[in-house]
Amino acid sequence: MGIIDRLAQLQDPSHNEPEMRKKFEKINAFVRTVVGNREARLRVPYARDMILVTMDGKELPLDYLGTGIHEVIILAVAGTVLRDQVLCIEEPELHLHPLLQKRLMRYLNDETSNQYFITTHSASLIDIPNAAIFHVRYEDGHSRVSPAYTASEKSSICADLGFRASDLLQTNCVVWVEGPSDRVYVNHWINHCASELVEGLHYSIMFYGGRLLKHLTAEDPEVDEFISLRRINRNAVILMDSDRKDSGDGINTTKTRVEEEFNKGPGFAWITEGREVENYVPPETLEKAVKSVHRDVISLVNTEPYDHAYHFQKDGEDIVKRVDKIKIARAVVEEPPDFERLHLGKMVQKLVEFLRGCNDILKPTAG
Repeated sequence: MGIIDRLAQLQDPSHNEPEMRKKFEKINAFVRTVVGNREARLRVPYARDMILVTMDGKELPLDYLGTGIHEVIILAVAGTVLRDQVLCIEEPELHLHPLLQKRLMRYLNDETSNQYFITTHSASLIDIPNAAIFHVRYEDGHSRVSPAYTASEKSSICADLGFRASDLLQTNCVVWVEGPSDRVYVNHWINHCASELVEGLHYSIMFYGGRLLKHLTAEDPEVDEFISLRRINRNAVILMDSDRKDSGDGINTTKTRVEEEFNKGPGFAWITEGREVENYVPPETLEKAVKSVHRDVISLVNTEPYDHAYHFQKDGEDIVKRVDKIKIARAVVEEPPDFERLHLGKMVQKLVEFLRGCNDILKPTAG
């Protein structure tokens, strides 16, 4: 049975096969993502001689949309209609834009049950998260296969393929944060607002370190001692602690300068409304997390938006200021975020909309 016939079965299943209809809707959701149209749908006509795409009030054969889109949809359909099979795909990048390559791999991984073996020369596919990578070389008349586990081994593959660092596909957006605990919070907030956005696929989080901020600029200055974040990636957002002790305090000149530069776009600067990122966490949630990591804690010392969030009291001791921020952050994100606290919801929504724009992802419709 061919792909068109199998797709027709998903389109019009019998009354006792609701799972087939769900698969057909998953394919249509993928089609809408690929073509960037919320109304796009596939349809197999009665004659079963082609696959049609309906959108913008028109219905056209699938191959009218171009070789790349035609190929990626056919591969997605094949991966859906076949179950628990071993499928071999040879160099899918030949007609696919790098963005389509990543969207296809994510769909096959999340929505299908097959085992895929893919031969490729694409750095985009080599960089797919959780993929098992094997380096195939032809040496002395024989093909030699070796697994690539580490970043250096994967880099070696790219070097053999002739890629330079400037040739490799960058992430579509970089979110700059001060340190690892901030990364935990940002990923947590993004996941609750837009679970379709995946770190490493749609964006990357990088660290600048608070004390290094005075050496950074978002523009492209001719002064060599400044590091240009825009040369790493033009689409960038930076998250900075305000370090304010009171709501009436101003922002220091370094952060003001960086804010102005990032707000020129593409991207923006996010300066916390409270003193630091941790002030976005409700005090009761933060205290619970601190106590789970530091068992001898009695209570947090301060709970106001402009207090040091992590200062806590031990029994019979002075105020303790040193904590394991990463472990506490991981405990915090076991609880849902409070987007009503300070202006967290507004800023996370702004970030999510920017990330969607950088990746050409449509905002999900209600229902």
